[in-house]
Amino acid sequence: MLDEELAPTVAALDPGGRPYLFGVDAVAQDLIDDLVVGCEEADMLAPAVAEVERAGNEFVGADLSCAKRDGVLLEGILWDATTLWPAQWETRVRHASLPCGEAEGILIVAAEGSDSVVPAEA
Repeated sequence: MLDEELAPTVAALDPGGRPYLFGVDAVAQDLIDDLVVGCEEADMLAPAVAEVERAGNEFVGADLSCAKRDGVLLEGILWDATTLWPAQWETRVRHASLPCGEAEGILIVAAEGSDSVVPAEA
């Protein structure tokens, strides 16, 4: 925005003139206003983005027993004792999971495995 709007206006200024006569202050204020509006819109969208991300990682009670493992990243997945995992994933998922803290019995697959198996009590 600066390159497209403000820079050409500043480049056209007479070095001895007054900047406000050339509209620099108006262009700068427009840029500030646009940034404020953009920040407000981003703040309004943030909760919706967080909800979509959460929904995309929640597998509480899901039957994943037939899921294919190729290229699947498990980090951040929410699950509980009713979630069914493929047999070859069960131990790995339990070792890599920690209590989520959002609700009792909900676990989250962490980036690093833990030294013990976390029980998923329903």
